[in-house]
Amino acid sequence: MSKALSPDHKLPPKIQAKQVILISDEESIKFFACELESFHHFAPMFEKYKSFLSQDGLYLLFCDRFGEQWEV
Repeated sequence: MSKALSPDHKLPPKIQAKQVILISDEESIKFFACELESFHHFAPMFEKYKSFLSQDGLYLLFCDRFGEQWEV
């Protein structure tokens, strides 16, 4: 849920990863598993951390809900 600053202005919802398991070396994340509240949070989270991910890593994502409007 986003926080209402006024009737016309709201802060964007915060993305929170829960139940995180992470294994990394000095350069990249090798294993990462977490739970997100919504599948729609995946893209912004990936964009923020993609520089730490590698092709050799294993990444698992669990979502509480996909939402009423499924759009990828």
